[in-house]
Amino acid sequence: MRILILLFTVGVVQAQQLKIDLDQITNSNPMMYMDLENSYMGINTLSPTSTLTVNGTVTATSLVESSSIRYKENIDLFTDTDILDKLIPVTYTLIETNSKDIGFIAEEVDKVYPTLVVYNKYGEPEALKYTKFIPILVKKVQELDKKIKELEAKIEKWQR
Repeated sequence: MRILILLFTVGVVQAQQLKIDLDQITNSNPMMYMDLENSYMGINTLSPTSTLTVNGTVTATSLVESSSIRYKENIDLFTDTDILDKLIPVTYTLIETNSKDIGFIAEEVDKVYPTLVVYNKYGEPEALKYTKFIPILVKKVQELDKKIKELEAKIEKWQR
């Protein structure tokens, strides 16, 4: 048997904003915050920057992104895999959690390929669309596979 007890306060922070605080004891960020004017919702943050902004780890069994041709136009083949050579992977310590991680710096990726960057309301690089790196990596693997097969064919020819 599970028992769930919720103690919370609901209050309006400003017009068009709703704060639901499930932790009345501390002065930390609220559990949920809704910016009704922009249709943004934040979990553990008072400053959501998109439809859903989560300050913390999100655990899911699946991440699904719309990809049907019904939602796309101006479709072209992607060929610019040279951008991978310009990206700089880094390790870092995340300030808020003091945890070590690996990734890229949004401001640096912005210089190389802005399509992979999400910007805040001030136009500054805020985050990266990491799943959008996958098509670039797939194309690069295809190119490398083709080169390997060409080199294997040359070697086989020389060995005859």
